[in-house]
Amino acid sequence: MENVYKRCNYWKLNISPEKCSIADLSKKKLQSIPRITYAGFPLPWKQTIEYLGINFSKINQNGVILKTIRSKALRKINALKSIAYKNYGPRTKDLINIVNNSICSLFYYSCSITNKFSETQYKACNTIQTMALRVALGLPKRTPNIVLMKIAGQEVLSEKIKRLAAQFFIRQLANGVHSPIYDQNCKSSIKLIKRDEVMLANLFTELDTSTDQIIAFPDTLI
Repeated sequence: MENVYKRCNYWKLNISPEKCSIADLSKKKLQSIPRITYAGFPLPWKQTIEYLGINFSKINQNGVILKTIRSKALRKINALKSIAYKNYGPRTKDLINIVNNSICSLFYYSCSITNKFSETQYKACNTIQTMALRVALGLPKRTPNIVLMKIAGQEVLSEKIKRLAAQFFIRQLANGVHSPIYDQNCKSSIKLIKRDEVMLANLFTELDTSTDQIIAFPDTLI
């Protein structure tokens, strides 16, 4: 700051005292966080933001997101073990419903985010699903996954995440200008990466349709 002060004096520039803490270029940490106000009200300083049940920060990556959801799912699986008695307790059908609505739903709820996982991370998601289903069905670990899924009548978790994410995106296209993917000028505010473009194109090919056939809501709702 001393060098900045000398330069400002040399070039006849004024330094605003209120901005000194923000303009501090030294390696020392700020003693106090700068106060930011909106309409006269102070805004709280947050290091993270929660969206779809996931805490995001500037260092968040898919691995961190998966770890967060996985820890929640494992706690629910442990709770499921305490009620999944072999001789008495809830019916198997009810236990499977608990798996779907309490454990797998953690991934379904945030499908617009979890669909960006890598194949390795998808395998970790599928492992959580099969682990929960084995507890619900009371089957041993050596039971093949394909047999486990058929007995439970379930869809593979990673495939359902991709399907729900595609449905979510198509629903946003149908919402038109009322969707957050469009800005105030009615222009798309997102840019698809190559992987998503290919996935969406393949989806419409399988459905034998195109984006032009999506029925959109009117621009003005009555």
